[in-house]
Amino acid sequence: MLIGSKYTRMSEQFLKDDKEYLAVIHLGKETDSYDCDGNVLFENERQPNANEIEAALASFQGEIWQTPPMFSAKKVGGKKLYELARKGQVIERKPSLVRMDTTLISYEYPLVKILVRCSKGTYIRSIAHDLGERLGIGAHLSSLKRTKSGRFTIEQAIPQSSLDTIEWQNFLIRL
Repeated sequence: MLIGSKYTRMSEQFLKDDKEYLAVIHLGKETDSYDCDGNVLFENERQPNANEIEAALASFQGEIWQTPPMFSAKKVGGKKLYELARKGQVIERKPSLVRMDTTLISYEYPLVKILVRCSKGTYIRSIAHDLGERLGIGAHLSSLKRTKSGRFTIEQAIPQSSLDTIEWQNFLIRL
C-alpha cells in the first residue's frame, strides 16, 4: 500500500518491478477461472509422480509466451476480460512474452507448492492451469502469496493492524 501523494506517484514504477510468489496448485480439477472460486470444468483422479511434476514445471522457465486467463483485468477491445467471462463469453486472447523462474517446493497429491519469480504481466493462475494441461489432468490455483515485489519483501511488510495504531494515525496526519 502506498500512503501519501509522494509515494502514490511512484506506483507505476513499482508495478513494473519483478515479483515473487508462493503458489499452491490443486491437481486433478480444472476450473473456468483457473482458481478455487471458479466452476469445475474437468476432474481427473490420476496422480502424477514427482518426476512428472518436475518435467512439466521445466516448461515454466525463462521467457515464455503466456495467454492471460479470461478471468483477468486485461483489456481487449476496451473491455476487461473478467467482464466478458462473467457473461459466459470466451474470446481469443493474445499471448504475451513473460519471464519466469519456477521452483518446486513440495508435492503431496493433490497439492503442488511452487515458488515463482517472474516479470510484470505473469499470471500465476495461468501457470496452474497450464501445468494441469501439460499433465493431462487439469489443475487450478488454490492459494497465492506475494513474497516480493521489486526490492520489497514480505518480511519488511507492516501488519495491517499496525495501521490502526495512534502512531500511524499521527504519521498519516503529517503526510
